[in-house]
Amino acid sequence: MARICRPWRDYFVPLHLVNIDGNANRVSCIAQGPRRVIFLVGMNKVCSDLDDAMKRARNVAAPINEQRFGLNTPCSKTGKCFDCKLPDTICCQFLITRFSRHKGRIHVILVNDDLGF
Repeated sequence: MARICRPWRDYFVPLHLVNIDGNANRVSCIAQGPRRVIFLVGMNKVCSDLDDAMKRARNVAAPINEQRFGLNTPCSKTGKCFDCKLPDTICCQFLITRFSRHKGRIHVILVNDDLGF
């Protein structure tokens, strides 16, 4: 059973949220959109640093989503990022959020379970 961890604000560690998008509809709302953004994040998505987070997003999450959508890219066939710029790629926009100057706008809830890819 999933257990919700303490709110992120109680931890004094650096935080970077890494998002990759194909149409920018998700990353644009994170960057500037609603007054509140809430992330439910499984522990499978927590990485040791920004570099590992980018590698995970490109070599784990993106290939699985490419396969799920039936897209024709090298990573959908091999499971590894080839930094392609093909029409089917979902890796068009990268958003790294490290801070929000609007206090209380972004909330990260860590769930002690694997969620998504």
